[in-house]
Amino acid sequence: MYKKVSDILRLKVIKTIEGHNLLNGANRVMVGFSGGADSSVLLDVLLSLRKRYGFEVSAVHINHKIRGKESDSDEEFVRQVCRNRGITLFVEQIDVPALAKVSKASLELAAREARYSTFFDIAEKNSIDLIATAHNANDNAETAIFNLVRGSALKGLCGIPYKRGKIIRPLLDVTREEIEDYATEKGISYVTDSTNSEDLYTRNKIRHTVLPVLKEINPSFINAFTRQSVLFEKINEYLTGQAKEISGDISEKDEVLILQYIYNNCPEFLDMETAEKISKAVREKTNRKFAVSRNLYAVTDSGSVNFRSHPENNGEFIEYTRLSTGKNILAGGKVVIYYNNSPKNFNHINKNSTTITLRSDIINGAVFVRPRNSGDTLRLNGITKSIKKEFINKKIPLKYRGLIPIICAENEIIGVPFIGIADKYKPTTDKRDIFTIVFDFQYNVKTEKDGDSV
Repeated sequence: MYKKVSDILRLKVIKTIEGHNLLNGANRVMVGFSGGADSSVLLDVLLSLRKRYGFEVSAVHINHKIRGKESDSDEEFVRQVCRNRGITLFVEQIDVPALAKVSKASLELAAREARYSTFFDIAEKNSIDLIATAHNANDNAETAIFNLVRGSALKGLCGIPYKRGKIIRPLLDVTREEIEDYATEKGISYVTDSTNSEDLYTRNKIRHTVLPVLKEINPSFINAFTRQSVLFEKINEYLTGQAKEISGDISEKDEVLILQYIYNNCPEFLDMETAEKISKAVREKTNRKFAVSRNLYAVTDSGSVNFRSHPENNGEFIEYTRLSTGKNILAGGKVVIYYNNSPKNFNHINKNSTTITLRSDIINGAVFVRPRNSGDTLRLNGITKSIKKEFINKKIPLKYRGLIPIICAENEIIGVPFIGIADKYKPTTDKRDIFTIVFDFQYNVKTEKDGDSV
């Protein structure tokens, strides 16, 4: 008997869910819903499976503000779909181009970081167990090719994981062609991102140029790679486990194990060429330094290897984070930020340098914090001041400076704890259009000038 395309895809998703234990008894699943074909089909499939597995379905849409009116149109499309199907929808608007400019990240990276940060915030506030994203088998192959081209290790060839924390990917064994056929068969409408057809982004070049050539050589390349990626993952898991058992002088260990040890312990992306140089120095027991990034270097010493921050960046760091109302935990709990819009005592707040009050009437978009960048300045009392020099003037120890957040909105720095608030954003009277950001630093380091604790 002939099976419908939709039935075949649905069975594939069931096999993926059960084979990788994606749901694990979850009661509430939120779908990342862009309105495109992939997420539209994912939403439809999970709605059809909610009774089978006993979970509720909601959706979340992020308007990245990258494509102007087209982004707004996509948002309205998503709202309409969810209204028609009776689905709870969470919507956030984030000015990603502005965030990318401030953080000096690519649009792709800034969008991804903002998207996942928002997903987790919404999930936590609404007691959502799992977040389902619509990554498919083609995405998996594209990711592996991208990692291969930039010189990634074995882990990069494993592609995208089926599950990581609260994130699940039920469509990872389904090809893009199968998704589009499903949508056609079931009459599912979806929007098309105009940037998907452009080769401005690296992944699009892989999608439109590299993959078609590989599929000419092997029409079943995507399915073949999906099977191989599972094998790569098993090999990587084995080597990772073996590498965790060694430490200290590892110069006599097998070269493959040394490389795996290096990758296990490097906190940032490490290209294969640099990893092999580090491995050679370990095997030869030479004492050398290797730059990994602007913030990190590797040190080999008598057959051992360690990764350290550059002297300027010694210590721990806050991460780039979009602030959500309430409690925000950064740097593994070393910094806690409370963000709200209802200060109890305006005058008292302004006397506490670890609490900042800002005008909310002139701020557009999300407020976020990031580490200090070279050249950062702040306009204080009519004078533009170097934030680095102000840290020095305040006698703040070098190892703690990475934990002091730079507060930003759109493409501007609006304030820094222990230094002050930009003139433009400083309230002048006790009025209601202000909000507060309270910083709780889990250290007791005194600044010489005013005795504030870091």
